[in-house]
Amino acid sequence: MTTLMNAALPASTTLALTSTTPALPAGLTDIDAACITAAIAAARTESTRTVYDQAWSQWERWCAARGIPALPGDPLALCAYLTERAEAGKRRAPSTSLAPPSDTSTASPASRTPSPPRPSGRCAAG
Repeated sequence: MTTLMNAALPASTTLALTSTTPALPAGLTDIDAACITAAIAAARTESTRTVYDQAWSQWERWCAARGIPALPGDPLALCAYLTERAEAGKRRAPSTSLAPPSDTSTASPASRTPSPPRPSGRCAAG
């Protein structure tokens, strides 16, 4: 499972395998995990994974300060975290790294970045 989580992070960051890292769910194989990892890595650019890493680090620090496990995320803890972040955002200018993506609905089709191709059938990762 750590491999799957690492795929979403920047290349310079990896999660350490710990005794609390969950195993693959029953019925999923290492090949399934490799396919998922490849799809996650291909779906996000390095800069996007860097922003995700920063946001995840903030969540982990917030949880650690309160003695709450980051995974699995408790829905009420997540609500409290998001409420706190929203309140903090009202008191200061928004951070550009956490700003929502720009609206591309009015952009010409030629200026839009194409979506990565979606895998068809069984993945050949290995």
